[in-house]
Amino acid sequence: MICDETHINGGSTFMKIWRRQGSHTLLLAGVFVLLAASTRSAEASVLYHVDELGTLVNHDDIAVSLDPNPPQVDLWWANQFDVQPGGERITQIGLSFGSSLTVGGPISLLVYNDPNNDGDPTDAVLLSRFDTTILESDSNFDEPTFFDISPTVVTGTFFIAAMLLDVPGNAGMTFHNEPGESLGRSWLGVSTTNPGTFDPADVAGSSVDLAPATIDSLGAPGNWVLRAIGEPIPEPASLAVLSLGGLLTLGRRRKA
Repeated sequence: MICDETHINGGSTFMKIWRRQGSHTLLLAGVFVLLAASTRSAEASVLYHVDELGTLVNHDDIAVSLDPNPPQVDLWWANQFDVQPGGERITQIGLSFGSSLTVGGPISLLVYNDPNNDGDPTDAVLLSRFDTTILESDSNFDEPTFFDISPTVVTGTFFIAAMLLDVPGNAGMTFHNEPGESLGRSWLGVSTTNPGTFDPADVAGSSVDLAPATIDSLGAPGNWVLRAIGEPIPEPASLAVLSLGGLLTLGRRRKA
């Protein structure tokens, strides 16, 4: 087990980062249009990730604690991405659960816009939030669990994040730390003030003890195992044909 330390705000309080080494019947035309649109979306989907795919080496849990160590904390972690053609609509978020997390506990998955596209989430704008539960602990790091979310359109630079509220101070999140492969796009925010009240719409708020910082700057270079699936925005022409097919079908039913 490795311990890295970093001072917060230049004061006497500093953060310890413990790393554990892990194992590695409508109109027929309308139906055709719908199927074609679905096929194109599936074929053109984009997998957003910064961790190394298909490897079993150097996957760790980062366990965060503050000194003095509070019993409970709020944790927020995120990856920064740039929108890729055909992946403008985020439909799924996937992550690996740390080995120290409680199965059945709540977790929130978040999508943010970066208003000035500078890659810093300090001013990130929350676009969507999906609340779910932790399904397993110390999952297969190469097969993150994916969750369907409400489709969210992103542009330019954006962030995919996860949030844990009021969890033990040694809670862990999974990251990939193959030497030399850190992309500097993985961020961490921590709050110990009134655990459970962290505001995901204000990640750099006054109650946050550690405003979002890259984990590289905190002494733990690596990339979160936190991914997303992006799909194309449905073409207006396809939507128009589908709507027309529905109207024509309804018209025929009325005449009957």
